[in-house]
Amino acid sequence: MSLARYSHVSRQWQSLVEPLMFKSLILHQSDIQGFSKIVKGSRMFHLQYIWLRLELPTYDCESCQTEESKEEIRSHNLIYTNAIWDLFEILSSPSWTSTHGLTLELSAHSPSDTVHFGKDLKMRISDTPWVKWSSGPDRPPTFTHNDPFHGWLNGRFCRRPLPTGAKARLFGHPRGLGLDPDAPSARRTGHKLPEVSSIHTVVIRRQFYRAFSASRGLVQMFRSLPRLENFTYEPWRGPPRAVPRGPDGAPAVQNTPDEPHAERAYRERARFLRDNDHEHLFGRVLGGGGSGGGAGSGLKRMSIFEDVDDVFYETSRRARRAPKFYHPSGAVARHLAGASRDLEELHAAQNVDAEDFFTPAPDFGREPGAFAGWKNLKYLSLTCMHIVGSVLMEESNDTVINLAAKRAELMPRLEVMELWGRWATGTASIFRFERRGRRPRIQLLSTECSHVSKEETDCWQGVVDRLYPELGIRLEVEVIRLDGVTILGLASVIELLVLKDRILHPVSLLQLHQEDRRRQVTYREWG
Repeated sequence: MSLARYSHVSRQWQSLVEPLMFKSLILHQSDIQGFSKIVKGSRMFHLQYIWLRLELPTYDCESCQTEESKEEIRSHNLIYTNAIWDLFEILSSPSWTSTHGLTLELSAHSPSDTVHFGKDLKMRISDTPWVKWSSGPDRPPTFTHNDPFHGWLNGRFCRRPLPTGAKARLFGHPRGLGLDPDAPSARRTGHKLPEVSSIHTVVIRRQFYRAFSASRGLVQMFRSLPRLENFTYEPWRGPPRAVPRGPDGAPAVQNTPDEPHAERAYRERARFLRDNDHEHLFGRVLGGGGSGGGAGSGLKRMSIFEDVDDVFYETSRRARRAPKFYHPSGAVARHLAGASRDLEELHAAQNVDAEDFFTPAPDFGREPGAFAGWKNLKYLSLTCMHIVGSVLMEESNDTVINLAAKRAELMPRLEVMELWGRWATGTASIFRFERRGRRPRIQLLSTECSHVSKEETDCWQGVVDRLYPELGIRLEVEVIRLDGVTILGLASVIELLVLKDRILHPVSLLQLHQEDRRRQVTYREWG
């Protein structure tokens, strides 16, 4: 979107139009210089939201099934680096310091993505953070794609699994876009990213597949945002690679006694790289907490939603019939548990499981006598695959609900906790604690036959007694059976959550609803 047309509004209308016109802006990399010339004076105080929507070079069918070359990766990183540096240089000027908190959203895609193997992007490519263009309730959930070479025949997905190279092209390098210290803009400022105090919120929505590297970009960016308070992060899980076969048909990568997990390491390389990057993100951005040691020491609210689409995660036709279950990394959850102690709000979905987050007991490594818990945490939501009827450790007979209560005792300001999970169409479970003033309640909602045991009730009554000492307030307990017919996908479960508006960006939730309905039509078995 060009900013040039904004400068031609007649002065007579400026006072009426500009507050609306400049409230939210979409900037491509080519718009940044014009932005500095047009958004100035009173217009700066109207601005609340900047979406830096990077457009990467186009590609054709000769390369749509191949990974990006080293030259392409460098070119993309240069585009990203120059755009961030130029924008931060503008926003670091003293005139921006006195403005109210801005939201900065980042995204990157190639216009060619929708032409080749990313045709489903057409459903959301025109969405903005403030409006979903196709959100009408009567809008059909399908597009009539008819491009067999790229996997679509008469509106249905017909080519599975997708070629490994095609997935790599859509998602970009597994490490994500990174800042290049040799970029012209970076060299101009001595490789130091200008400090911007006007940005209070950073958003990366699920709209596009490409990731942004934490270790080679986001952490450095957050260090330059001293007043950052909110981070909404909706990355896509890195897709697996098919193991290549040699001339004799044998896998080119095989497990050996020395490398018993060689095949999985090759296949899941993208996911492992992203998990390591997220561990780095949590340690550097959250790890310093209130002590000021972390890049985002003022961060108060963080929501992480790792998205996944089964179409991208199949590596063979046989895998199409395998259970669609991907257990997240326990290491990522434990890093997050240890690093999040100063947050007021935390939501983590699909790359973290509550079992791993709550086990073992937190060891925050602080000086003796310091509070070993989440002293500020008010709102917490985590995905969990074993809410109903699971026993984690035989020696203690602890269930997830018991463990959650024990950790809630370390959260003196807790208002709402929700653990939730969906493992197949028509199945879901939710455990919820709500403080509700002096009417605390726990609820267990599930498509399975379930109940809250006396031991679990007693554990949560103990939490209530800590929150309201010596008041004798009793805990309400409620069990609700969910109708599996209404559970089409993740969006159906998220809609049932009290914290739904905090877990996902509202437009992202609308997108999920539309895609869940679409899958009922387009992802069915072909033939």
